[in-house]
Amino acid sequence: MGKRVPVALAVAFAALAGVLQWETLRLREPEPLVDGRPLTSWLDNNGSPEAERQASRAVEKAGTNAIPTLLRMLRQRDSAFKLKLIEWAQRQSFVKIHHTPAWVRNEGAFAAFMVLGARAESAVPALTEICEREISWPSQVGAVRSLAAIGPTAEAAVPVLLRATTNSHFLVRAESLNALARIQAKPEVAVPALTRALSDPNGTVRFVACNSLALLRTDAQQAVPVLVKSLRDPDREVQLATARALGLIDPEAAARAGVN
Repeated sequence: MGKRVPVALAVAFAALAGVLQWETLRLREPEPLVDGRPLTSWLDNNGSPEAERQASRAVEKAGTNAIPTLLRMLRQRDSAFKLKLIEWAQRQSFVKIHHTPAWVRNEGAFAAFMVLGARAESAVPALTEICEREISWPSQVGAVRSLAAIGPTAEAAVPVLLRATTNSHFLVRAESLNALARIQAKPEVAVPALTRALSDPNGTVRFVACNSLALLRTDAQQAVPVLVKSLRDPDREVQLATARALGLIDPEAAARAGVN
């Protein structure tokens, strides 16, 4: 029995090392260097304001050369097997395991696309593909948020975003609604989807739908009857968002409904 434990440890560590090494090589080849450091080393920050500022500066320096790396980051996903190995390895104290979770990489990529904005237009086809693949919900949310960050030049992604508004994960649905508004999708396409979302079972989705309609202002006129009904939403935050949206879309309808 005593010999089995060291053997099991060696096999598990070998498997974990192989998984982590393969993913590191896949992510970092090729990768832009910024001030002598790989781009991902700037993006894998600790969340402090200064680290985020440094990450933004690194993305600015890399410019659109960062896009292939960002797309690889968005495609990352931690398999159940890998997570089990890491969980097991972290319980022991012999060897320290450093691992950047896939969801952190997904978020780091989105933050970088926020910096690039419309300059990342060339990434729209790949971001659309990532969204459709549903690698994981954090990956999909990161791709959708990145499309929203690019803005109107990401209009080609609208059909995929419309499908994502019915995704099984509430955050994917919510972020897709926001993206439709940020991309400035045609009102005849976006408003029906946003209006349907006012009846979503999830309060966050309904809240985002209200805010997204507010961004469209008078272009969202056809949503007014449903917004009036949403003033009675059981969620207080949704009620407030609805009142604000009504006031921006149709001030007269808002007054008639008793919105101050």
